[in-house]
Amino acid sequence: VVFCAIDFADGDKMIASGSRGTVIGASRLDRERDIVCRFETSASVTMFRNQVQREKLSGGYRIRDKVFSKVDRANSGGVLKIGDPGKVIGASTVDTEEILCQFANYACVSLHPDEVDPEVGLRSWHSVVSKVDCIATGVSIGDRGTVIGSCAFDFSQQILCWFGHCVLTNLLQEQVDAELPGGYRFWDTVLSKTVFREVGFVVAVGDRGTVAGACPEDIPPQIICDFGKGAWVTCQPDQVELELPGGHCTGDVIVSAVNIADADGTLSMGDRGTVFGPSEIAPETEIVCQFENFGLVSLGPDQV
Repeated sequence: VVFCAIDFADGDKMIASGSRGTVIGASRLDRERDIVCRFETSASVTMFRNQVQREKLSGGYRIRDKVFSKVDRANSGGVLKIGDPGKVIGASTVDTEEILCQFANYACVSLHPDEVDPEVGLRSWHSVVSKVDCIATGVSIGDRGTVIGSCAFDFSQQILCWFGHCVLTNLLQEQVDAELPGGYRFWDTVLSKTVFREVGFVVAVGDRGTVAGACPEDIPPQIICDFGKGAWVTCQPDQVELELPGGHCTGDVIVSAVNIADADGTLSMGDRGTVFGPSEIAPETEIVCQFENFGLVSLGPDQV
């Protein structure tokens, strides 16, 4: 359920800001940018995602918000432990003050907003990767560190991190990424490398999912992946692979679509290379590629 965030003209009909509607699905023209919605005054309309806002549920939550359980629960519905990561899937049909949440080992549970923690929230001893350069402490983009705790003088906004060279650094939470077993980060898009057969679903090789958390008590450590439609899987990090911008994966054979010449060498259109991994500088838009005559270079998906 969504609300229209603007006054929107759909042919001869006007959808007023604040109108209540329902998301039908992603647009066939541009799945990443557009969604199709149905409002009372319009059968269906294609809109940008930022032109609507999801309806808030009890506690101010919205559908698909990420949460952590603050309670233990075990019954015929499943097993829920404190700290388990999950997501909000709707309003409770039992109690209007509660929200429905989905967890890896508990498909559907009605909880009070006080029984979950909102969003991912970095916690003490989480491994993190810096997304910024901090000249004062010598921390660079890509440096790995550990969350020590909250910042003493800015408890609500900053966290205190240790990056291994005897320097403590205060950073905003959005200035670091949480790192999970295998080097994965929360909400990384991954592709399954094996078949997972569980009660009620099957995940096939190549199915796309999202990293939703870790199982720190497991030895060796495992990660939790959400493959959609209730398909939550706990797996070894090497049972999935990171999907890079453009749908590439590490090890993919690629061909250069650009010419580059600098001190590192010469790269020509048609040169064959391999995908080395994600770009540390622009992980959402570029990939690091390796070519025989050029070494490593960060390129956009449209450049290979």
